[in-house]
Amino acid sequence: MVDIRPNQREGSHPAASVGRVPGPRLIAILLLAIAVRAYRIGEPYGGFLGFNEAFYADHARAYLDRPLIELFTRPLDFNNPPLFTLLLRESFALFGISEAAARMIPLAASVATVAVAGQLAASLLGRATGTITALLLAVSPAFVLLGRNVQVDMVALFFALAFLHAYVRGAQAERPMLKLVAGLLLGL
Repeated sequence: MVDIRPNQREGSHPAASVGRVPGPRLIAILLLAIAVRAYRIGEPYGGFLGFNEAFYADHARAYLDRPLIELFTRPLDFNNPPLFTLLLRESFALFGISEAAARMIPLAASVATVAVAGQLAASLLGRATGTITALLLAVSPAFVLLGRNVQVDMVALFFALAFLHAYVRGAQAERPMLKLVAGLLLGL
């Protein structure tokens, strides 16, 4: 059995060692994460992952001309969950069909993942660890690359970490409702 109670040093004040990444620090880290990922966001698809990006974008574009219900009743692709395609479709509907509009979804999920990972680390290992975790994810080259590619990976990772964070917080605070929210997040 894994102990998920907050990590506290003996004799230290609980609020001093565990909790959440302080707001101003987290905002600065998230702004850095956005800036790093948004650089040249409108570049054409290409490179090693270009086919995947075009694949997902093409599916989302195809659904713009079809009723939304067909995303679930007559999907173009049975191998991928529909949430990512739905989010891309809505991004295209709001911002027009472009590489930048397609990349907004994974970019947003990646930046949200930076925040959730930082808060999860802070709740388990302390504020300093949470801040370092968020900062490292914000600038990690591999995470930045995947965080702007039009693929389902970042959205899936966001929901997986959000599930874990909600479950841990629910267990720490003995709040069953947070565990229910965790289950719903895992289902997405």
